[in-house]
Order: sequence, then structure tokens, then C-alpha cells
Amino acid sequence: MVREVSPPTKVWVGTYEFTLDFLPPDHPSLMVRGKTNDGCTDVEEQEIAVAAHLDDRKMLEIVWHELTHAINWVYDITDGAREETIARKHGVAWSTFWMDNPHYVRWYQYVANKIKRARLAHPVA
Repeated sequence: MVREVSPPTKVWVGTYEFTLDFLPPDHPSLMVRGKTNDGCTDVEEQEIAVAAHLDDRKMLEIVWHELTHAINWVYDITDGAREETIARKHGVAWSTFWMDNPHYVRWYQYVANKIKRARLAHPVA
């Protein structure tokens, strides 16, 4: 039996905490310039909205797409008019990478937890 894991409701990007909401596809937070979107990031409010009706693969792509916008804003990565194209490509590329490399995902989590434990054991003054 596979244990269901709910998505996070908040994510940290640098020192900013973004809410992550899965909303009905007609929710006003998913409207941009009069058009309904599968996802939207409001960097000023640190809010990420994703349409709840998406299949799992598309949901992963859209979440990563929106995280790319948040990362770009937090770390002042500017790409001008190409931002949507770059975020879309990151969404597809990273979600595919994570799905195609489950051993990497487990290893990454292992190393991240190891780093956290070391920090807790030896806090920097």
C-alpha cells in the first residue's frame, strides 16, 4: 500500500516563505490579463497558485514552472521577455528529471538530511 503524501502548503525560496495553494481552475488567483492559467506566482505577496484539476505529471511541471518564477525573483535572475519560456522549459525539464531519476531523489534527500543533522549537532555561532 502506498502512503498518500499531501503537497506542501508553504515553500521556502531563499529567505522568503511562499504559500502554495491548489485551487479550482476558475479561481481568480489563476487569472492573468483576463486569461485562465494552470498556475500563477504573485512574488509581491509570496503566493503560488496551481490549478487543482491537473494530472500528476502536469501538476509537477506547473509547480516547478511557478517555483522558477519565485527563484528568479528572490535571486534577481532576470531574463526579460523570455521569462515565461524559460520557466515553462524548467517546469518540463526538472519534473522529468525528478521522475526519471528516483535514486537521485532519494540520495538528494539523504544528503540534505545529513547536512541538517550536522547543522543541528554543530550550530554556527
